[in-house]
Amino acid sequence: TIPMQPDTLAARRKLNLSAKRYIALMPGSRRQELDHLLVPFLQTAQWLLQKDPTLRFVTACVNEEREQQWRQALTSFPNLPID
Repeated sequence: TIPMQPDTLAARRKLNLSAKRYIALMPGSRRQELDHLLVPFLQTAQWLLQKDPTLRFVTACVNEEREQQWRQALTSFPNLPID
């Protein structure tokens, strides 16, 4: 059950999110989706960060293989603040 009025402060504390504004990067959960979409998502995040340096980004990985795919792609974007 998801409450109609979620406790956003409690969620931020639980996830250890301290910045004011986060953007979720969610290019997909399958290898093929990430193969096609991950780099354009990261390029867009980099562009947004240049426009507003206070932004932070979050994502989720469905398993360790997708996490490794993310980590590999992030080597080309070392300055992106992604949790």
